[in-house]
Amino acid sequence: MSEPRWISADFVIELNRRLVEISGEPFLLRDEGLLESALAVPQNRWHYDQVQDLPLLGLGLAIAIGKNHPFGQGNKRTAWAAMLAFFAVNRLALLDEDAVAHADMFIAVVTGELPAENLLAAMTIREE
Repeated sequence: MSEPRWISADFVIELNRRLVEISGEPFLLRDEGLLESALAVPQNRWHYDQVQDLPLLGLGLAIAIGKNHPFGQGNKRTAWAAMLAFFAVNRLALLDEDAVAHADMFIAVVTGELPAENLLAAMTIREE
């Protein structure tokens, strides 16, 4: 399997800027280092742990962004959108039959109330 396409910090920053603009919240990048650290999580898992499961890598990216809180507002929204973007650039798509349930589960994963595996099992992801 060839190496996945990774999303950049600049892309995620712009994603957050647009998401908080929609809700009328102020944009603030609190700590770019925390964002870079989150973006490195799936790359490290790919290179050092030999994880080749793209949905798992994408969810790991989202969890890392959600937990690191690099932005002033919209961290979990940005994390979820970054995961979807990671899927898209790697020719995957989430069939979001129950977006509300997935969002609730994602928040529970980020806050440590639910194992990531439970959310991954509930997600239907297909190749494009």
